[in-house]
Amino acid sequence: QAVAQAGRAEQRLKQHSVTAPFSGVVVTKGAEVGQWIRSDSSVIELVETNPARIEIPVPEHLYPQIAKTASAEVRFESLPGRTFDARIGALVPRGLEQARTFPVWFEIDNDDGVIAPGMSARVNLPLLKQANSGYFVRSDALVRRADGTTLIWIVEQDSEGHVARSISVQVEGAS
Repeated sequence: QAVAQAGRAEQRLKQHSVTAPFSGVVVTKGAEVGQWIRSDSSVIELVETNPARIEIPVPEHLYPQIAKTASAEVRFESLPGRTFDARIGALVPRGLEQARTFPVWFEIDNDDGVIAPGMSARVNLPLLKQANSGYFVRSDALVRRADGTTLIWIVEQDSEGHVARSISVQVEGAS
């Protein structure tokens, strides 16, 4: 009888236990031990930190130029002087219509846990081929002057550090 009771107790415990589907860090707790919860209730919010994942929006005209096996170099503003190698986790084939971009997910080994969710990152991703000999910049980086010229600001490193300067540009294929 004691063995049967222990078996029932073990089964009941399994039915009332929550097991995480992956290793991670609990960032919010929605229930307390012993509290009754509904099946549609949130118990915890779990964040996976290894590998670290980054999602970048890639303009639709560049999306076909990304190799599925490409690797990228990633820098974080909060981790100056460090670069990380990232591999493509997924090329998401569904674009964001209003932005005309496609999400690309990158993964970075984060064994030491220095990369935290929400950090700002810069991703340098080589393309399969160059669309033309120009450069692509965000439209909000363009400064249009009253005389009809357009310029952008760039940051260069010189012997004394970083310096910003403006350069005139010709806009082609703007959308």
